[in-house]
Amino acid sequence: MPNAECEAREYYRQAFEADSIDPYVLASYLEFEIFCGEHREFIGHMRHTLLEAIETCRAHAAAGVELPWAYFAMGKFHLLLGQFFECLAAYLKAIQLCIAGKACVPEYAFDVERQFLSHINFARSLSPQEQCLDDLLLMAEYIQFHHVESLNKLDLRAIRQTSFVQPVVIVAGGAHPDVETDMVSYRACLLQAFKGFRGTIISGGTRTGIPGVIGDIAEELDAKHTTGLDIISYLPRFLPADEQKDDRYTEIIITDSTDFTPREPLQNWIDLIVAGVKPVDIKLLGINGGPISAFEYRLALALGATVGIVQSSGRAASELLPDSDWWESAELLGLPNDPWTIRAFVNQGQAIMSSDELGKMGQEIHEEFLRENRYKSVDPVMLPWSELREDLKEDNRQQAAYAVEILRAAGYRIGKAAETAIRIFPPVQIELMAEMEHGRWTVRRLKSGWKYGPQRDSEAKLTPYLIPWTNLPENIREYDRKAVRGWPELFATAGLGIYPIEPQ
Repeated sequence: MPNAECEAREYYRQAFEADSIDPYVLASYLEFEIFCGEHREFIGHMRHTLLEAIETCRAHAAAGVELPWAYFAMGKFHLLLGQFFECLAAYLKAIQLCIAGKACVPEYAFDVERQFLSHINFARSLSPQEQCLDDLLLMAEYIQFHHVESLNKLDLRAIRQTSFVQPVVIVAGGAHPDVETDMVSYRACLLQAFKGFRGTIISGGTRTGIPGVIGDIAEELDAKHTTGLDIISYLPRFLPADEQKDDRYTEIIITDSTDFTPREPLQNWIDLIVAGVKPVDIKLLGINGGPISAFEYRLALALGATVGIVQSSGRAASELLPDSDWWESAELLGLPNDPWTIRAFVNQGQAIMSSDELGKMGQEIHEEFLRENRYKSVDPVMLPWSELREDLKEDNRQQAAYAVEILRAAGYRIGKAAETAIRIFPPVQIELMAEMEHGRWTVRRLKSGWKYGPQRDSEAKLTPYLIPWTNLPENIREYDRKAVRGWPELFATAGLGIYPIEPQ
């Protein structure tokens, strides 16, 4: 055994004997004790000590100290105790703190964590679980520091070697037979949300639960014959007896697992990153789910993706939103169970207007809002355009941009202004587009950090209107209808007109 590790073992042993309650000393002591002793049998006798160390690290994290090291240490202790999902959750939080810039770490930080795995497996290969953790750390190292060497190693671990059609949306959620009826109830909502979607959807690939609903979407959208639409799954080599592969997906990728494990979602992330897809451009939609879905949600958050969780959908989804480690994450959105909100989350449409056109239309939207004098004058949203907060300006620009997507879904297109442009919409179309506009507004507010509250408070970013259209007060619905009625005039300010899409 290398002399350096033996020397380190002796020093850490002395440190542990001097201060046996320091969890960071304990983690290093155990690492080198296992390495030099080449076994872990003694860990069973230290269970109580490890559990106390986890509580100490948890207290440090709650106090905002020893970050991200408190979470890294918790991950080590959970791993040694055989608590793999708890281990992953701790490591994912540490990774999120690093990637989000909430904690400053040296470039060798992730190598140190990978070295721990190597040390506790002296002269042995990593277990499948530990290999997942090693891949996770390597992926985090690349995202954080962009080391070419890290990318080259990830490339060797990739399975799918082709590019992904963007945008990419991961749909995760309940697939257990016990929740099958509840998950099927989301079918109509998801079919509406993904109608006309072009890009890549990644989901579970079986016939049950949310993965089965995505199979329904693949069939409805005729994914196997539609250009620019891929619906992909990652499956283990062997499926449980009560599961069936869904051949309606356009592509099934087989991992080396013998059952459903964190390997499948981890592998799809490795393939995405190796293909050059940036985490910030990926969205995950979560509905219900068990331990693997819980891992998927936190994995996406840790790597920098936007995660939309359907509120009150149960199990892993409902547990994540109030989780003290994650609930303040800017990328975590609690979505109402509403098809138009989910549609706005997964499918923001393609911008066809220039930044200048969007700027003019955004300013016009805001000036119309000021003319209505909707809120008290001290409210930040009532400032003139030149003094308006940038996030509020962007709200107005996004409203103009998404109007194109709403119009397309309602059967209209945008073109250069002409006498034949539409001036008035039929009432039924106004109602449909107003409902979609509310979905857009909800997602935009959530992304800007707003949360539901019984009373509107602009400074605290609270509003009672982050709810489905059917639950909105009539006077609030009328604001959306009025906005839609004004679109012909709004687009005219940018020299554009609205026209029916001619049947082909």
